[in-house]
Amino acid sequence: ATGMQIIAASSLEEVWSVLESDTTTAGCDPVLCVLDLTLAEQDDWRLVREHLESNGQLLPEVILLANPETADPMLALALKESRAHVLLDYPINESRLRLHVYGILHASS
Repeated sequence: ATGMQIIAASSLEEVWSVLESDTTTAGCDPVLCVLDLTLAEQDDWRLVREHLESNGQLLPEVILLANPETADPMLALALKESRAHVLLDYPINESRLRLHVYGILHASS
């Protein structure tokens, strides 16, 4: 089935809770999670990496949005190695984000 649902979360804990719960809606499994870490603490980056490494096969594709001035380049590289798509843009480049989303959705269909 094809459909779209947007679920907003205010913390990483809430994101993981939503993804780990039964999020199937109308026969659609989540295929994409966009995390905005532009104002995140460095600890959030570590938590994302740990979660991806321990639950990576169970999660949908992940796009991380981050400010290149505050992002740790080593953590960004580590997240890419954990199969996350990391976009270091601030303000967010909507065209670039759309291309990533389209590519992920096209590959999953």
